[in-house]
Amino acid sequence: MLVLAVNVSLALIGLSIALALVRFVRGPRAADRMVSLGAITVDVVVAIALVAISKGSTLLLDAVLVVTLLGFIGTVAFAKFLGESDVID
Repeated sequence: MLVLAVNVSLALIGLSIALALVRFVRGPRAADRMVSLGAITVDVVVAIALVAISKGSTLLLDAVLVVTLLGFIGTVAFAKFLGESDVID
């Protein structure tokens, strides 16, 4: 039953990534693209966590931490860029 739930969840996450990718490509503004990139990051984190649960691997949870931190740093850098047009002080 767990395998079925993980497979269905991964399929729905794949659909969510595809829809966010469409928004990333078609988004008229930079903010739309950043929101879709944040959604893709969250979807990738959840997908890695689901695979870690299904495989019983704790090594993949380290990858979840790394992807989460990179997504956060990217979001902060982009927000600073939109606000000041200068990322590095």
